[in-house]
Amino acid sequence: MLAVSHGNLDMVDMLLEAGADINIQDEDGSTALMCAAEHGRIDIVKHLLSQPECDSLIQDVDNSTAFKIAWHAGHRDIGLLLYVHEQMLRSKLPGGAGTSKLSVSPKNHKRQPSS
Repeated sequence: MLAVSHGNLDMVDMLLEAGADINIQDEDGSTALMCAAEHGRIDIVKHLLSQPECDSLIQDVDNSTAFKIAWHAGHRDIGLLLYVHEQMLRSKLPGGAGTSKLSVSPKNHKRQPSS
């Protein structure tokens, strides 16, 4: 997580090549993808999402995915990348279960994830 939070893409790549579990969770349930999303590290988010085993549907102890974390941190560009990735994964679930929509919040006219 330290390599991710500091934006060290080379170190992240070395760890993955050495067999690090891309989806491992810390005591709060956070993954490397969640950490990159929260810190606005779009280069690392893209790199992690390019790994076939990357699971963007994992939830932390607050039931938040990387998408929700990025969105609430104000990283809309990362949020949209993660939203697309989540939808791709959800479409592969039996019956396409779990698809969600984005809605426009009337309060601030910003796109917000719907519940």
